[in-house]
Amino acid sequence: SISDTGKVVCLNKNPKMDVLNEVLEEIGQEQAIIWTNYTQEREAIHNELGRKSVRLDGHTKDKDQVIQDFTYGKIQYLIADKRSVSHGLTFTACTQQIFYSLDYSAELYVQGRDRTHRIGQKRNCTYYHLMVKDSVDEIMQGVVTGKINNQEAIRRLMQWKKT
Repeated sequence: SISDTGKVVCLNKNPKMDVLNEVLEEIGQEQAIIWTNYTQEREAIHNELGRKSVRLDGHTKDKDQVIQDFTYGKIQYLIADKRSVSHGLTFTACTQQIFYSLDYSAELYVQGRDRTHRIGQKRNCTYYHLMVKDSVDEIMQGVVTGKINNQEAIRRLMQWKKT
C-alpha cells in the first residue's frame, strides 16, 4: 500500500492476495496472466507464487525469453504491466487473465484482454477483476469498461479522497 505521503507501507495481511490465491486455486494448472499497475504489486505476487511465476515489465532483463517460456507453457503465471506487454503479443495457449489492479486507460485494458482473445484462440477466455468495495478499484473499473468517463472518474476520486 502507498500512504498519502508516498511512502510504501507493507501490510501484514493483504485481502487481494488472499483472493488472488483463491482464484489461482480455482483455475488449477491453467496458465494465467496477472495484470498489475505497480512494481510493488508485481514483486509481492512473484514472491507469493515463487518459481511458477515470472514478471514481465520494464525491469525484466530478458523479455524475449520470458515471452517464449510463457508462450510454450514453461511458466504458469505471467505477472505483467499492461504498459510493457499490451501490444503485439499473442498468448492463445492462455485463457485466464486476472486484473489485480486497473488504471484509467480503457485502451490498455482492451489491449491487455486482447493478448489471449485473438485469432487462433479456440477456447473461451475468462477475465477476473480483483476489486475492493468502495475503493478506487470501482472507479477505475467504471472507466475501463466505459461506464463512466474520465471527467466523472476525477470527480469521484476527488469526492472519495475527501472522505
